Amino acid sequence: MIYMKIQRTTPNDGAKSAAVRVEVSPLYDLFLSLFAAGNPNADPKPDFVRSWKSRLSRDGRKAYRFFFETEEHLGLHALTFALRLPCPRTLENYLTLLRGLKSDDFCVTVVAALEPSSSQLPKILRDLHGQSMPAPEEASFWEDFRGRFSSESRSRIDRLLHDPSLAEDLANLLEEHWRLFLDEEYRRLLPFLQESAQVVEVMAQTLSPAEIIPYMARGLLFPPPAGKRLTFAPAYYAAPFVFLQESESEYLLIFPATAAIAQQQADEVKAELIRSYKALADPTRLEILRLLRKREMYALEISRTLRLTHPTVLHHMAALRVGGFVQTELRRGNNYYALKNERSEELRLILEKYLTAERATVDNHLQEDNDGHF
Repeated sequence: MIYMKIQRTTPNDGAKSAAVRVEVSPLYDLFLSLFAAGNPNADPKPDFVRSWKSRLSRDGRKAYRFFFETEEHLGLHALTFALRLPCPRTLENYLTLLRGLKSDDFCVTVVAALEPSSSQLPKILRDLHGQSMPAPEEASFWEDFRGRFSSESRSRIDRLLHDPSLAEDLANLLEEHWRLFLDEEYRRLLPFLQESAQVVEVMAQTLSPAEIIPYMARGLLFPPPAGKRLTFAPAYYAAPFVFLQESESEYLLIFPATAAIAQQQADEVKAELIRSYKALADPTRLEILRLLRKREMYALEISRTLRLTHPTVLHHMAALRVGGFVQTELRRGNNYYALKNERSEELRLILEKYLTAERATVDNHLQEDNDGHF
């Protein structure tokens, strides 16, 4: 197998660019293509989904259902786990490390990735894995933690505590997925990823991290990390979402590669129009926009006001953000949402631009017909 990794560090010529790094690795698209296949709100490629699932082995399909076909997408937390491991981000190193993990280390680390801010969770998980009785306050925390998830996801978390073969299962699935689909596909995707990386590199020469983040993150706002490296990683299968991963030393922003290099192309303009109008074509999202017109709100406020579950609110806010109607800022542990009032005018101009371009194309064809050129 061929594993590719390209790292570029912007020149250390000042405060604006010293903290920014750009990284291209197949590990991101490996996980995110699996996420796209199982997430109806992502933008999967239909041919890829159909051909890939039919070619997976029986064991591969079972592992895929466990890690990636779930409401909370535990597969993304497996990605979080991957990015926190102390090894270079190549597929080969990751698979080697997975296969060398003890089962308790694997399950504790993956489940702890769901609640990275809790220092007590790893100890509780190790007690549960070893069948020890947690202290009363720890047991209460554990039940509260499990209560945040659907019954299906809770059963998956419980299995993580007791199945010794899961690390090997995940490694086998990733290797099989790479061999069946991404081994050849990544050669086609690599030029897109490299061009997207170059876009960030060019921006980092003149712009600060605070100026680059909103452009690449499609409305996701957060302050440049103090004392941490900021790494931008393009991924083809991230579209239309962005993913923010944090470790002790780094913020990693995984962004859609196509968004960086094709914003002015007709296909991308069409895709942006479709995403934006689909975001509006939902009564709940329209109600959310009415609320945000008065003031910014955080997710729990929206949930209480409209009597929606927290996961439902996050689903709607993700659609509104990638549609360009709201921006999200991470403050004091909450996601604060604000309305982008200028979006309606932007959308009108984008639609006019697209329709004008289409009309010009039609007019050109009509002119060719009138001139006798077919």
